[in-house]
Amino acid sequence: MNASPNKSPVRSLPWLALTAVLMLALVTGCRIFDPGSHTRQATSLMQYLYPGQAGQTATPTIPTLTLPLRVGVAFVPEGRNARELAGVWAEQRLPEAFKVGLMRQVSEQFRSLPFVRSIELIPTAYLTPGGGFANVEQLKQMFGVDVVVLLSFDQSQSTYAGLLTCTYWTIVGAYVVPAEKNTTTTLLDAAVFDVASHSLLFRAPGLSLVKGLATPVNLAEERRLDAEAGFRNAATNLVTNLNGELATFQQRIKERPEEVKIVRSPGYHAGGGALSLGEAAAALALCLAVWRNRSESR
Repeated sequence: MNASPNKSPVRSLPWLALTAVLMLALVTGCRIFDPGSHTRQATSLMQYLYPGQAGQTATPTIPTLTLPLRVGVAFVPEGRNARELAGVWAEQRLPEAFKVGLMRQVSEQFRSLPFVRSIELIPTAYLTPGGGFANVEQLKQMFGVDVVVLLSFDQSQSTYAGLLTCTYWTIVGAYVVPAEKNTTTTLLDAAVFDVASHSLLFRAPGLSLVKGLATPVNLAEERRLDAEAGFRNAATNLVTNLNGELATFQQRIKERPEEVKIVRSPGYHAGGGALSLGEAAAALALCLAVWRNRSESR
C-alpha cells in the first residue's frame, strides 16, 4: 500500500524544524524583535521660569551689572509631575551629591574672575517648582546675589536587544552573550541670568553620549553606571564650554556696551586690585619717607 501524500516525511520536515526552533526558544528564553525600553529624567528651565506660559515671550530690560558681582549657583527643581510624565524610576534621579559637586565646578569658573566678589551655592530646596522669576527674586533677597546660574539637565536611556537574543536561565539568574544595546544621551545646561532685569546674559551646554552592552542579569547596574558616566562627561564638557562663554561675554560687553550697562561700586577698581591715583600717590609718598629716613640714619 502506498503512503499518503500528506504523510510524506520530506514535506513534514519544515514543520519539524519550525517546531524545534520554537521549543528551543521556549527552553532558552529567546526574545525575537524585542522592542526595548526607554526612560528619561529631566528638569526644565522654561517650566521653572515661565510656568503655564507656553508660546509667550518675555521682554527683559537692559541689564545693569554692578561690579563686583555676587553670583549664585543653583539647580532647577523637578516639576511636580516630572517623574510621572517621564516614567523615571526613583533610583535614577540625579543624586544631590553630584549636584553639589557640579555647582562647585561651575563656581570655580566664576571665582577666578576679577569682577566677581562672592559665590553662593544655593540648595535646590530653596527653589520652588514653577516658581518663576518671583522665586529668583527671593533668592536675591535671601542670599544677596546679583546674578544667578541656573543648571538644568535632560538624560535619556534606551535599551534595545538584537534581532534574536537568547537568554539561558540558570539557578543564579539569566545569562547571555552581551546583546543589549544601551545608549545614554545627557545634556547639562548652565543659563546665567541678571536677577534685576530678568535678562539672559549667556549660557553654556554640556553634552555626552555613552554606548554600552550588557546581559539581562546586570542590565540595571550597567544602566546606572552609564547614567553616572553620562553626567560626569557632560559636566566636564559644560565646564569647558562655560569657560569659553565667560571669555566671550567679557569681550562682548566691551565691544557692545549698549547691551549691558556696567556700574562700579565705590572703592571697586577693575583689574583685580589696581591702585587709584590717590592710592598710588600715597604709596609713593610712603616710599620716599622710608628712603629719606634710611639716608639720614647713614
